[in-house]
Amino acid sequence: MPNSNGFPWIVIGGSTGGVTAAQRLVSDLPRALNAAVFVVIHTSPCGIGLLPEILSSAGRLPARYPEEHELVRSGIIYVAPPNRHIEIDDGNVIQTTAPKENQPCHQSVVPKRPPSPTVRASLARFWCMRTQ
Repeated sequence: MPNSNGFPWIVIGGSTGGVTAAQRLVSDLPRALNAAVFVVIHTSPCGIGLLPEILSSAGRLPARYPEEHELVRSGIIYVAPPNRHIEIDDGNVIQTTAPKENQPCHQSVVPKRPPSPTVRASLARFWCMRTQ
């Protein structure tokens, strides 16, 4: 999906088990990728948040949590922080919260926020606004 800057956005979503698949996927991305990558994995809010480091070490592109209202740039893997959603608003990344759902965490039930549907919906809204 091209953004207002003219380069595509790639969205990778999955559950906690999707980390290995995301590592394999980003390992094949070229250093000079002319696209922004968003990785939204349903992780535990109890975790320490190592996904950017894991993905950076798996491939050639830097992976990191986005800064609030950061302009989306190509060649970067943006990772949804634990217990947060990332959305796109006019080409900028914003972090949000949404209602939690009960999910197991360390053998107890802890509410968490699954981020994948949120980023997909915000990208769809942004894309629709650009094509009208």
